Amino acid sequence: MAGGWGLKSYEDCVDLIESQDFTSKEGIYCNATWDGVLCWPATYAGETAELPCPPFIPLDHTKSASRLCDSNGTWTGVSLYPNFGRHGYQGLTNYSTCFTKMGMAMLLSFGVRIPLEEQKVHGFGALVLETVGLLLSLVSLVVSTFIFCYFRSIRSSHRIRIHRNLFVSVLIYTLVLLIKNIDQTIAVKYPGGFVPKGSSIWTTRLFCESLIILVEFTKSAMFSWMLIQGLHLQITLTHVFNVTPNYKLYYGIGWGAPVLITMPWAIINGLWNHEWCWFGYTYHKYFWAIEAPRFLILFVNLCFLVSVIRTLVSKLRSNRSPEKEQIKKSVKALLLLLPPLGANNLLFCVWPPNSSVALFALHLYASHFLSSIQGFLMALFFCFLNSEVKSALGQQWRRSRLSRLSVSSGHGSNLHKSQFTCLSEVGVEGRARLTSGRLSDVTNRTSLELYHQCRHGTIGTISSEDGFEENNF
Repeated sequence: MAGGWGLKSYEDCVDLIESQDFTSKEGIYCNATWDGVLCWPATYAGETAELPCPPFIPLDHTKSASRLCDSNGTWTGVSLYPNFGRHGYQGLTNYSTCFTKMGMAMLLSFGVRIPLEEQKVHGFGALVLETVGLLLSLVSLVVSTFIFCYFRSIRSSHRIRIHRNLFVSVLIYTLVLLIKNIDQTIAVKYPGGFVPKGSSIWTTRLFCESLIILVEFTKSAMFSWMLIQGLHLQITLTHVFNVTPNYKLYYGIGWGAPVLITMPWAIINGLWNHEWCWFGYTYHKYFWAIEAPRFLILFVNLCFLVSVIRTLVSKLRSNRSPEKEQIKKSVKALLLLLPPLGANNLLFCVWPPNSSVALFALHLYASHFLSSIQGFLMALFFCFLNSEVKSALGQQWRRSRLSRLSVSSGHGSNLHKSQFTCLSEVGVEGRARLTSGRLSDVTNRTSLELYHQCRHGTIGTISSEDGFEENNF
């Protein structure tokens, strides 16, 4: 067999065929052809041509694909595209021997019953939907993390500190998935949507397996920090006095536990999962080594929330306070987030249905949509709808407005020269704060009067000579 045959584009294959001299062949033979992936040489009647399987995922390039030339000099099988150009798509190639174990399982599960064109259309649609959701999550998480770090009045809160760690884990998870989607979009593809091994980040073994480990680690960290949310709420409610959280314990659970969960699973895959880039690893039995602990974390967190709700209901009947109201909102947020987390994990462990194209598409879109908007949902419930955050943003907006009003009324320069400032903040709990220090406790009524007088310019300014300076966030 002449050299140069195998994986080629259509144009390269045509050039190779037309450069060959077939006049020396005697007897009956099948013409050289291109099957959409491999370029096949002319083969004598009654013989079987073999070429190495293309280096695609989920194919094993150490095995061989084959074509049979019948006794009449015609490639066997009905061509999928009989009128495709010169030398193209004559007969069918047997690629069944090329598939890896997982690839064959997926092919038999839904690849046979769901037409290839439908798989490609819905696969691309799910990729676009997931990318849009990831971009939305990325922007939401960046904005939320900035808010949590920028405003001094909330960044010292224990709840916000836990939120920040949760957001960091989801942020890394979102970034890695975005890299994967962008890489898959710009990668050079062959017919059928196959991407050659090593031609992109996600098909280069070292990179893709490292990114997969990072994805699963950050996903486990996300579950762990959600657990810490429930644990912190439980501790807050069961103690009469304010207790400083044990952050060594929190960090151990939040970042240490995911390492202990992810490492054994990664070792198992490295030793026994021989699929390229661990193809289809979420459907593999080894995936339960990491998935089972995550479902256990969800269950424990749900138990915490049930206990918190019972305690909260009994305490709210006897005494309502801003702290308890905030805990109530946090519980609602966690209860709303847990079902999407559990459903998303479950969908990725279940084979897509093959009974109809509609069910296949529904499974595909639902799984990718739920995985992509987790960051947005967390930013929405834990930041944008958080009363502490809204209060901090409102105070910042009032300060900016008051500053603009002072400048527009002609007092800005005098204030700057004298370094005068008004009250910087009137606390919700009745503490009026000046910039460098705090005044003694005053009643809510007095605080509100001072605030409104200050806001409308009816109270005298307080000089920096009194020992106070402006307090910026």
